[in-house]
Amino acid sequence: MHRGKRPGGGRPKGSPNKATKQIREAVAQIVDDNTENLQKWMDQLAKESPEKAANLLVKLMEFTLPKLARSELTGSVETTSRLVIND
Repeated sequence: MHRGKRPGGGRPKGSPNKATKQIREAVAQIVDDNTENLQKWMDQLAKESPEKAANLLVKLMEFTLPKLARSELTGSVETTSRLVIND
């Protein structure tokens, strides 16, 4: 039995599958259709609980703004310092 990649098998790495794409499009349409209501709901929630409103806003932003990848820098840095005391 031959193991490995099948010719033409699968979607490209990083591309969303059809179901994910459809769900995102549906959510985007719901948000677009309810922008006015969404603002009213956010204002009402902010009056009752500013913390909950802020958390909800952050969660909603994830649908419109891409998350930034975290980066870690590794390596070494050489520093020299000199302490000068003037009398």
